[in-house]
Amino acid sequence: MRWFRVFNSDSDTRLPGDDYRSDMYYAAAHIRELIDRETGQTGYNGVLSPRHIRGVFRRYNGSGPVAEKYAADAINLFNGALNGTETLYFYQRRTNTKGHSSP
Repeated sequence: MRWFRVFNSDSDTRLPGDDYRSDMYYAAAHIRELIDRETGQTGYNGVLSPRHIRGVFRRYNGSGPVAEKYAADAINLFNGALNGTETLYFYQRRTNTKGHSSP
């Protein structure tokens, strides 16, 4: 039983990890917003260029040098996943010791 049901409430608590469907919904909405900001077009529906993908990763982490590093690391991980040397599943131990650290 989830704690909020004790109070006879079956609504979204907005607590990360409480409901994976809500978590996925809000994560998708956040990424959608970042794509729209990066492309400058609300509801963008098209192929993202490598520059736009990097920009979305950068925007995800804010701005400045830390965001630029995050974007570079994410692009390296993304490219590794495309060529089969990395995984995008962040909770899985990696066999490749380069790039991001293993959990």
